[in-house]
Amino acid sequence: MFGEKRQKDSSGRMRRLGLGFFTGITALFLLLCLSASWRQTRKVIYEGVNIAGIPLSGLQPEQAAVFLSHRLGPFLDRQVELRDNGFVFGFIPSRCGFYLDYAELAAEAFAQGRAGGIFQRWRQRREFRRRPVNLVPAVKIDPGLHEEFFAHLERQVNVEPVSTDLVVNREGKIKVFPGRPGRRLERRGFLLTLSRVILAEDNRCLELPVKEVEPALSGEKIKEWGLTRVLSHFSTRFDPQEEERAQNIRTAALALHGAVVLPGQELSFNRRVGPRIPEKGYREAPVLYEGELIPGIGGGVCQVSTALYNAWLLAGFPVTKRFNHTLPVSYVEMGRDAAVVDGGQDLVVTNPLSTPVFVSAHVEADLLTVAVVGKEKDPRVATYLFTSKVMETIPPPEIRIEDTALAPGEELLAEAGREGYLVELWRLALDNTGQVIRREFINRSFYQPVPRLLKTGKKAPPVREEPEGTGT
Repeated sequence: MFGEKRQKDSSGRMRRLGLGFFTGITALFLLLCLSASWRQTRKVIYEGVNIAGIPLSGLQPEQAAVFLSHRLGPFLDRQVELRDNGFVFGFIPSRCGFYLDYAELAAEAFAQGRAGGIFQRWRQRREFRRRPVNLVPAVKIDPGLHEEFFAHLERQVNVEPVSTDLVVNREGKIKVFPGRPGRRLERRGFLLTLSRVILAEDNRCLELPVKEVEPALSGEKIKEWGLTRVLSHFSTRFDPQEEERAQNIRTAALALHGAVVLPGQELSFNRRVGPRIPEKGYREAPVLYEGELIPGIGGGVCQVSTALYNAWLLAGFPVTKRFNHTLPVSYVEMGRDAAVVDGGQDLVVTNPLSTPVFVSAHVEADLLTVAVVGKEKDPRVATYLFTSKVMETIPPPEIRIEDTALAPGEELLAEAGREGYLVELWRLALDNTGQVIRREFINRSFYQPVPRLLKTGKKAPPVREEPEGTGT
């Protein structure tokens, strides 16, 4: 009985060994097949991967690059038309610097299905068989020809927007000049769209993507912001015969004109007007510097900043920063001037309203008018006036210098000098009946005295008598 049992156990072991051996051989065979298949596919593009509708499965990247060049290259030698509003531009892409990077396209196709873990890659490859992926190649352009190509199109297509303009004349009346929107070639996405047209069999024509560009100030914004009321205006005259100075006034006024100051924001005169350089149209004209008139680029610009300063104060608005000249100026009363220096002294004003305001700066013949246009106005105030008071008059110091051209004891007044002043400026708010309802201190200005220069004759030195000599 025990012998029979040993025989059965031995026979079972043999069967199990045989089954295990067969299973191992089968697994090894499958592993070798999968390994061979993996080795075969690891260097080729997977099934279901296309570029521009061209199947690339089974090709190595180098083979795919050559294949794509043969299939897609001829499209770059066929004419394409770009159109916009009557403008037609026909060109051969290859002659204008357009090309395809075939090696890059092949590498992109090869990368499909190779991202993520082993199971994710397997699912991707299975999905490609059900739903093939079709990559859209992007036609590139030589960097050296990129800007030239776009510049040619934009010269034909682009139109700069024109802002609606408000001009206030010397009488304080507003004249409105309507603006218009502009047009601009939409560069973003244009090359990708152009790529599809370049690689198309038919309909190789593209309407250029153009977007409308709103102006900085439109009629709609004027209505929305209520820019219909002249809150204040101030005019000052200049001598047009002083051509360089007059040119500087016109240039600065043109730069200031159109400034929009949003609620609570500041307007810097220097930042708005910009550097006073010949390239901007400024010329050399007398500039007041440390009590003397000297030649300088931009002489006369201070008359524009002064006009803005007065218009802003007459609107009842606050001024953040202001400097007076070292000497009184001829075009405005003391205390009401605003000196500016390019890169230095500045005039900074603030909009206290809850709505934007517009600055108009207009030159007509020999008259400069700066105005503030807005919506809101203090209903209690009909108008603002200024009152100034000289707090102190400083006599000019006297300087004497000797002049050998004058006789001893003789005096000559070379410069009469000028008194200096300490001036306070106040702003008065008047109601409809002319009654003062508010009095506000604005500034204190110090104007330096100019010395009185006297030339006096120099006394001749006493004659020295020589002692009499002795003979021998």
